Amino acid sequence: MKAFSTAFLLCTAMAGQSQSVSFAPTFGNNGVLTITLPLGGEAYSHAWRSGGKLLLAGDIYDGNTNSYRVSLAVIDTVCGALDMSFGSGGVADAMHEGRTLCHNIAIQPDGKIVGVGMIAPGNAGSQQWPGVYRFNADGSVDSTFNTTGYNRFPFDGVGGFDFSAGNLTSVFVNA
Repeated sequence: MKAFSTAFLLCTAMAGQSQSVSFAPTFGNNGVLTITLPLGGEAYSHAWRSGGKLLLAGDIYDGNTNSYRVSLAVIDTVCGALDMSFGSGGVADAMHEGRTLCHNIAIQPDGKIVGVGMIAPGNAGSQQWPGVYRFNADGSVDSTFNTTGYNRFPFDGVGGFDFSAGNLTSVFVNA
């Protein structure tokens, strides 16, 4: 009911203003931007970077290696073009283990990108654990984060996280 009420009020307010909505012709192709990520892929999360640029994050499947990896892209929201100073041609990706999925991202004050998702040794469906990974502001893997750029946390399904594999607190404190 709350969503309906909010939508109704928003539509009523917009109708009262008598404003028409249209796409910005200078953004992308007549207001629509389509980004082709390497090997396909889908974006699941986004964050705003300084300068009004939009960071998109998701994961891509590589059929050649039967693996998933994190994929990031930065878009200039003024014109809708990829930010060529990020990654390779505006796109960066990384596979930390055989299966690295991205569920959400955040940008630290220093510009580094922190992602959370699932990391597993392979794509077979076992040993899939919650994981945290970090990228530098330019899209490269931050090897100062746990020396590998990522950390996964074994989860036994009964007692919670297995901290014997690494202290979760130290991962964030040392970040």
